[in-house]
Amino acid sequence: MDGGSALLRGGAGRRGRGGGRSQERADLHYWAGLAHFYDQDVGPCLHHYERAIQGYRTSGDLPGLARTLLEQTRTRFTLATVPLGTVADIKPLEDVLSALGESEPGLRGHIAAVVAEAYRNGRQASKAKEWGEKALAIGRRLEDDHLSAYAGFALGLAHINDLHVVEALESWEHALVHARRAGDSIREGWALHRIPLALTLLARLDEADSVAVKACESTRKSHDWSNHSLGLSHQASVAVVRGDFALTEQCAHEAMLMVSRSRYPWGAFRALLALACARAMCGAWAEAHDALDILVEPGRVFEDPGPVIFAFAAVFRELLHTYADQGDGGTEPLTADVMDVVGTDTYSLAPLCALVELTDLGRARVSADALGERLATASARGVVFSSGWMVLVPRALAVIARNRRQWDVADRQFRAAIDIALKTGAQPELGRTRLDYARMLMAQGGDANRRKAGELVVQADSIFTALGMQPFATQAAALARTLGVDVAAVPPRRAAYPNGLSQREVDVLVRMARGRTRHEIAGDLMLGTRTIAEHLRGIFDKIKVGDEAAATAYAFEAGLAEERKPGGPATGASFRIILVTDIVDSSALIRRAGDVKAHDVIVRHNVVIRECLGAHQGVEVTHTGDGIEAAFSTASDALDCAVAIQRSFAAHNRTNPSEPLQVRIGVNAGEPIASEGRLFGAAVHAAFAIAARARAQQILVSEVVAHLVAGKRFEFVPRGRIGLKGLGRVRVFEVAWDDSGS
Repeated sequence: MDGGSALLRGGAGRRGRGGGRSQERADLHYWAGLAHFYDQDVGPCLHHYERAIQGYRTSGDLPGLARTLLEQTRTRFTLATVPLGTVADIKPLEDVLSALGESEPGLRGHIAAVVAEAYRNGRQASKAKEWGEKALAIGRRLEDDHLSAYAGFALGLAHINDLHVVEALESWEHALVHARRAGDSIREGWALHRIPLALTLLARLDEADSVAVKACESTRKSHDWSNHSLGLSHQASVAVVRGDFALTEQCAHEAMLMVSRSRYPWGAFRALLALACARAMCGAWAEAHDALDILVEPGRVFEDPGPVIFAFAAVFRELLHTYADQGDGGTEPLTADVMDVVGTDTYSLAPLCALVELTDLGRARVSADALGERLATASARGVVFSSGWMVLVPRALAVIARNRRQWDVADRQFRAAIDIALKTGAQPELGRTRLDYARMLMAQGGDANRRKAGELVVQADSIFTALGMQPFATQAAALARTLGVDVAAVPPRRAAYPNGLSQREVDVLVRMARGRTRHEIAGDLMLGTRTIAEHLRGIFDKIKVGDEAAATAYAFEAGLAEERKPGGPATGASFRIILVTDIVDSSALIRRAGDVKAHDVIVRHNVVIRECLGAHQGVEVTHTGDGIEAAFSTASDALDCAVAIQRSFAAHNRTNPSEPLQVRIGVNAGEPIASEGRLFGAAVHAAFAIAARARAQQILVSEVVAHLVAGKRFEFVPRGRIGLKGLGRVRVFEVAWDDSGS
């Protein structure tokens, strides 16, 4: 056991001199770190793990050390986000595995699963599979459902990384069985939220959407907001491929809300690509660029996006430039070295398809053979769609074959793509496939081909017009003129708003009229400040005003920004005070008290908060699982309610000292997006983030809330500025209160 002794730095010899106390402290730090992990609070999580590691080394507890190193490594490549393409530091795990020898097989199995995940993040699929299979073999031998669930999950990630989609789906389905057999809701969520990815790639879109919805229902119960964002991202992928661009926006907004809560980036990664795709389909080029800007801005989604994410964004940016002008975009074409970064895994499918289009248009100097080989391999493994930025792989393969003048191959691929799009309801890709197919037939020449091309282009134009895909409708109309066919004239739509204002312009105008700054409006709508400035210029031109004050007056005169009645409920597109509660250490509560008692405590929590909301004109928006989000018409009502909540729990804790219940509260104000009974946008993100920064029994509010009640009965204590992910540094104040009820 020389390796173990060296690893523990001679800790075994210290047991007689306080080793027991060191181990007790280490255990406490370990459990505290784990609780912070499940609350997605990375800083305190890693701090406690470091203290636990020190304690276990001092006490000579090798299994405790191994367990903590395992969790520390997993935290670093999930919450702390080691960049894609980088393997987390697994040397400590390799050392502890060597020290364990043949002892602690269950622990060794969990370590193997973590190593598999680390290699998968590093895009080393073969090593990830090797370690995942080791972990699964141990789990099966021990008949350990918890371990088998984790190992199957990790092995599925390894398979999907190498585009073995069917194998990945089987691994995750088996992991789901093991997790349910073990009653492990967390690992059930891990598997359940990955299954829609495999189903999407395999073109089983109805199933993908259904499972994603069920997965989100599961994580609402387990409070696993990181995986919840993944479920939303899968829903965004399905929405964009079916042409429901408004739903794509909604899912992307909610996914970003989950990122602000969990700091887990991968759901936002896919959702933002879906959002950029949806905006590109409608010709909102600047807004599509804004979605990519959010993706690569350090600290917004990824702490460090890394070269792979930047390369992906560069490919899509070039595609947007090309879509926008069909010219040279003012930049040099992408070169073959981008292929080294893009890779061959599931993340690479959409960039590979984009490179096919760029190569076709002369905007990428990339080998068509290399692109064709990678996509053909994916197709042979059952891959039909990409994810995020959605493309039909058979359409991309057809374009490659068309450019090689392999007419028969291209014809088969185009027909296959049309058949798949019809069966799955993938309307945007159906239109685009018909348009590309028509171009090929026209290039081939001949009367029969021209007649068929004319039919296809009319069908494509009908889809583009119905979905609002104006850039592609323009392309279809141009090709129709060349072919000498008529596309159906579309009567101009009746303007929904006065002066020809668009929905987006009204979104901006209403928020400006409510006093939101340009930066705040950009955050609400997931846009850039330059895009907001462009929209304002368009608004000023349409309504014939010269400044924001005049535009605000117009918004009220036109009935676009209705005045709220004092004390009335906040409905529609109105200014809201957003209050968020969060049970402190809810995961530890469940572990300590057990499911039944914890449920009773949470029921009590719900009763208290709902009574306070009723007494102070608050409206419950959603139950988050370990807290409640509510909206108010006035800031004073919201703060009265917050104080009442804290006083109620203080009274509960005095009479129930063995079952204390502590909450933290965050309050913000703004103009969130209201959709289907939910609120979205930067104002909501900030409220959740402020609540996450509050301590037990503390009420933290944003500066704007403090200003709204200035001169009233509330006392504030400045707490400086805090950094809110994606929102910059915000000044916050603590609301002073006592439990006297006075």
